[in-house]
Amino acid sequence: MTLEDFVVLGPRTGITPHITVGRGAITASRSTVYENIPAGESFGGFPAKRKRQWLREVVALERLAQRDHNNPQEPSSET
Repeated sequence: MTLEDFVVLGPRTGITPHITVGRGAITASRSTVYENIPAGESFGGFPAKRKRQWLREVVALERLAQRDHNNPQEPSSET
């Protein structure tokens, strides 16, 4: 594992062997890093992904949960 200068690792971040975290990179807490992180990038999640992609997935899951909460499926009454 190679950590370059000014890297910020969130608490409980796991990094697999032979990974390079570039200068000024940031990882979110409880992330697991399986691939090299370029300099200046923000990663998060399990497995760690670029922050932009990771945030898109979080927003999509929140929208899905909200939609399911607002429109609960009625149980079918087949007898």
